[in-house]
Amino acid sequence: MIRSVSDDAKETSLAKPTSSAVDSYEKEFMAGEGTVLYRAKARAHWSLAALILGVGGVSALATITVAPIATAATLVGLALMYILFAVLRVTVSEGALNIQLGLWGPTIPIASIISAEATTYRFTDFGGWGIRLSGKGTMYNMPGDGGNALRVVWRNEAGKEKTTWVGTREAPALVEAIERARGQALPAGDDPRALNE
Repeated sequence: MIRSVSDDAKETSLAKPTSSAVDSYEKEFMAGEGTVLYRAKARAHWSLAALILGVGGVSALATITVAPIATAATLVGLALMYILFAVLRVTVSEGALNIQLGLWGPTIPIASIISAEATTYRFTDFGGWGIRLSGKGTMYNMPGDGGNALRVVWRNEAGKEKTTWVGTREAPALVEAIERARGQALPAGDDPRALNE
């Protein structure tokens, strides 16, 4: 059974929930193992692109007469950065939790999850948006989550405990899906086939 994000949710942030229909990227790279129990997808609002390109564009235009090639490269780089980090996807299947911000993020086997909780965080805890590392773990977020997050503690292939955070307003539903999947899986740590982190 696939649960989806409400299409009629009011949007007041820079990251907006989108339809949770499977897109071609998810189909190819985030299939998971078994039935998908829940998927969440947030796309960066157009105003974030305007902010990135606006600030970068003004800076780049200031140097256009001095270095036009560098200016063009800067603008292309900024556009590429926005495209690569424009979508945050989280998929819970019977066998794995997939987290991807743009093209990057871990695939965490359900059996290696120790705990999952819906929580909150402060922007200063991780120092920004994107993929952020801190003493609290690795954060995947974009503007608009309202300080809400999914916090997952798990063991990697080497048995080392890791903490992964996802900035999302859908944390309670994701925790529910993870707990459903864990109820069908082996005890935590018995199958630590974690990938990509």
